[in-house]
Amino acid sequence: MRKKGKLYGVGTGPGDPELLTLKALRIIKEVSVIAVPNEEPQNSIPYKTVAAVYPELEEKEILAVPFLMKPDLVARREIREQNAKKIALLLDEGRDIAFLTIGDPSIYTTYSYVFAILEPLGYDCEMISGVPSFCAASAKLNVTLCSDQEKLEIIPGGTGSPAASSLLRKDQPVQEQSPEGSGRPGCGTGATQVYMKFESLFPRLIDTLNRRGETPMVIENCCLENERAFRDTTTLPDDIGYFNIVISHNNVLE
Repeated sequence: MRKKGKLYGVGTGPGDPELLTLKALRIIKEVSVIAVPNEEPQNSIPYKTVAAVYPELEEKEILAVPFLMKPDLVARREIREQNAKKIALLLDEGRDIAFLTIGDPSIYTTYSYVFAILEPLGYDCEMISGVPSFCAASAKLNVTLCSDQEKLEIIPGGTGSPAASSLLRKDQPVQEQSPEGSGRPGCGTGATQVYMKFESLFPRLIDTLNRRGETPMVIENCCLENERAFRDTTTLPDDIGYFNIVISHNNVLE
């Protein structure tokens, strides 16, 4: 009986080739198939990140596994199942596959959907850690995310997100800020929030945080050529794109 192949969820980091780990590169070199969650794999951020340090990537067999990012849950589940079947067919042939992701495969990636389908079926799956985008963002902004007893919270946006709805509802009270902290990430006591994937809700998010007296910072396209960072978010350009991360620290009186 033929031995089945192994699926690796490989984090390629936020887009800076220098942040691609040695282990990720080794796995990519060793496998025979590279799965990329994009209709045009060569144009995706993970592919470009790897190709910058490993030009031989173009010689590998590339499997395009595009995902839908629309509100239609039925259609999204169907495409996930289809992509899982594509991958399973190759695994059944004994082929090892590296599924490339932005950042770390355990944090808001399409790999998690395939993993959730294939791993319970007995397929051998392993995640290869990558540098998370919000960690790279904090380094770019030169701020710490948390220290001592501070909490770190990652809050996703997007259509139907309970966290986003709760945060942005109009009756959200303004919190009183502690005089001990400066309000910038990494100072004082309280919690640091990382907001991701807010898309069309981004302007409302920034307005809400500023009205609450926080000092949010924004970085767009972190580690890419068109990166932009904003420490003052009271005035922002209107063309902030999808790949933005907001870091905000609050110091709340008990």
